[in-house]
Amino acid sequence: MIVFVASISFWFNLQRDRLANTSENMENALVSILRLIKVEQDFFVHEIRQPLFYQHGRSIYIDRHKERYDSILTNFKALKANSQLYSLDVRRDFEKIIKSLEDYDYSFKQVVILTRLRGFKDYGIEGYMREVAHEMEKQALIDKVSILQLRRLEKDYIVRKDIKYVVALEKQVEGLQQRVREDNRFSPAQKDTLYKQLSTYKKAFKKLVAYERTIGYEGTRQGFKYQMRYHANNAIKLIESVTNKLHAKSDEIAGDFQNIFIITMLIVVVLSLTFSYFLSFFITIPIVKLSQAMQDAVDHKLEGDIKPMKKYAEDEVGELTDDFNYMVKEIKHHVKRIKASNAIITERNEELEAINQQLIQSEKRLEGLLSLKDKFFSIISHDLRGPLNTLKGFLNILHNYTASFSTQELKALSGDMNVSLERMMIMLEDLLKWSRSQTGDLEYHPDNLNLSKIVEENITLLQQTARAKIIQIESKITPQLWVRADKNMLDFILRNLLSNAVKFTEEKGKIMVEAHADEYFTYIQVKDTGVGMSKETLRKLFHPETHISTPGTRQEKGTGFGLLMCKDFVEKNEGEIRVESKLGEGTTIYFSLQTVRRLQEID
Repeated sequence: MIVFVASISFWFNLQRDRLANTSENMENALVSILRLIKVEQDFFVHEIRQPLFYQHGRSIYIDRHKERYDSILTNFKALKANSQLYSLDVRRDFEKIIKSLEDYDYSFKQVVILTRLRGFKDYGIEGYMREVAHEMEKQALIDKVSILQLRRLEKDYIVRKDIKYVVALEKQVEGLQQRVREDNRFSPAQKDTLYKQLSTYKKAFKKLVAYERTIGYEGTRQGFKYQMRYHANNAIKLIESVTNKLHAKSDEIAGDFQNIFIITMLIVVVLSLTFSYFLSFFITIPIVKLSQAMQDAVDHKLEGDIKPMKKYAEDEVGELTDDFNYMVKEIKHHVKRIKASNAIITERNEELEAINQQLIQSEKRLEGLLSLKDKFFSIISHDLRGPLNTLKGFLNILHNYTASFSTQELKALSGDMNVSLERMMIMLEDLLKWSRSQTGDLEYHPDNLNLSKIVEENITLLQQTARAKIIQIESKITPQLWVRADKNMLDFILRNLLSNAVKFTEEKGKIMVEAHADEYFTYIQVKDTGVGMSKETLRKLFHPETHISTPGTRQEKGTGFGLLMCKDFVEKNEGEIRVESKLGEGTTIYFSLQTVRRLQEID
């Protein structure tokens, strides 16, 4: 039985190997054809714009194309010669494939010849047309605009391949010829020369169009390019058809072998059952029992013990069972030790992770405090030095020249000192609030607030400063708008934004406060007609690391932290803030707060 099965297997495998080799050759040939097409495409992409091709008619892509085509054709001729070995009627298919490849190669060669005749730039028909046009330009008998229009129509056709440009160019040439005949400025000889040049140009253009059509346009079913695609695709389809036939034949052989093998195996099974019946009492049953015991051990995760059957306790199967029981006990012992160690390691890892998180939080807080300290030192050294130097100068004058000042002069001097002290106190207060907001020490107490009332209160505080610059501040907020926010923070936001608007608005300017609400948020905008900001300033506006303090229209000074604090306070109230500005056109600052109506519905 073994010799019979081996002989049949050898014969069937030999047949399948032949078919498999041929299928592999067909698939390789298909890949080679695709590569051949790629070389052809590379030729049209790269080579047709190279002067050397038009000068000598040679190209590395043409050589590669020929080399690969010859290799593919030789391969298919060899496959055709051996086709009688496959027990298939595929010889005619190979003949069709060879014919399609030969037609494809002929079309490619024709396209190469026509492409060179058609030319490019200074070569071929296109080059000849350029020479005729240049000759007409040199004679300067026709205006350059008309010649440029001819060249434009020529280029439009070359790029777009639209017949309307052919018609337009012919009309243009005929119109120029008519003008030449009617223009009395030209001598008869000049008229004759120009007329012939225009006719020559038109004939050359028609010849170029004829070459283009013979070569073929993209997306059409005419010309040698279309025939190339058609024959290449036909060869590919035929190759796929032959490959499918070979696969089908291989499957058929496999099916025949399977049938013979099944019949043979049925005979073997019958004989095996006869012998196994006598052997089962000696080997099979004990092994099955032991296998079931092992499976039970795995199902119960090695819990309990495996007891051998008494009948087989003294034979080899019994010894095997005892060895397996011993192995299970050892595994259980080691698993317990590993679990205990793993529990200890897990506990320690959790402790280390908790400590690590505390260290990370402490490090972040420390970095924030250090950064804040650096900013404080920078601001104090830069912005507080001016007022302190002013106060020092005033005090030195009072100390050394008190008797030389009148009561009115002393009053004016003390007023200036008071202004410097007030500016320094405002700066320190802003710095303190900002530092508390950065470290999280500033308390947040939200409440339901009437937006119109809060805005009017803050406008009143700044009315005197605005009147001094003849600036009009107007609020268009309806009394029905209520928001959810911390009152102190909202006062600071409005006061700071209005103060900045007054600060950077010229005399007789205008400041407008408006708001509108939806179901979730109320959107407030403070708009002024001031000097505006550059794009560079806008990019740095909300970055704490770039401290910005710009004097106002009357050289008013600030801390440079007002907008930063406004941003922090808006975000603490779950809103957003943004700025739009253009130099010379004013600034508009938008920020949002929660609408009270929506919050009440959620509650």
